[in-house]
Amino acid sequence: MGHNAAFIGKVGNDFLGNQLRAAIKEAGIDDIGLCTDEKIHTTLAMVHTYPDGDRDFSFYRNPGADMMLNKTEISEDILKETEMQISKKL
Repeated sequence: MGHNAAFIGKVGNDFLGNQLRAAIKEAGIDDIGLCTDEKIHTTLAMVHTYPDGDRDFSFYRNPGADMMLNKTEISEDILKETEMQISKKL
């Protein structure tokens, strides 16, 4: 859509976390706000799509790295530079 994008979140230092970081970067999204937890695994989400398009989600975490993100890990600079663009195109 012609805008820069960044992601704030947390993954584990594991195969899935590395795959998610690579996918974000490949999509052109800045991963500067993506933290890595050395002890907690990346949350796994399974999505089942029904024939009518409805979806059912299952999350596997006990806890997951995403649950361990805390405000001290989020750079104030990232937040200060953030702009929200709302597209009216549907």
